[in-house]
Amino acid sequence: MFTNASKNQTEVPEPTKKVVKDPNAPKRPLSPYILFCNEKRESVKILNPNQTSQMISKMLGDIWNSMSSLEKKRYDDMFQQQKLEYNQKVLDYEKQKTDLASIKDEHDMSQFDLANCIMSGVINHHSNLR
Repeated sequence: MFTNASKNQTEVPEPTKKVVKDPNAPKRPLSPYILFCNEKRESVKILNPNQTSQMISKMLGDIWNSMSSLEKKRYDDMFQQQKLEYNQKVLDYEKQKTDLASIKDEHDMSQFDLANCIMSGVINHHSNLR
C-alpha cells in the first residue's frame, strides 16, 4: 500500500574534492620492494632482452617473493634510513610553512610579494622581516 519514496530515487554520490598537493612538499621514501626493483630491473632486462616490461615486473616480483628476510633486510634498512631523512624533511617543511605564514601575517604581504622576497633572498638578509 505505501511505498518508500527513497527507494525509488537514485542517489548521486557527492563528488570528492581533489586534494591539491604542494609541489614543494617532501616526497615519501620508496618502499623496500621499489628500492629492490630499481636496483635489479636493468640486470633482469639484460638477462631477458625479449621480455615485455610487464613480464620483467612479474619476474622481479617472483624474485622478491623468493628472497629470505635476511636478503630483504638490506632494502628495509635503506628504507628506514630514507624514512628518517623524510621525517626530518617534513619537520623542516612544516616549520618553513609556519615561518612563511607568520611573516605574511606580520607584514600583510600578498603571496606575490612574499614569493619575491623569498626568491630574492630578502628574508634571509633582513632579520626584521622575521
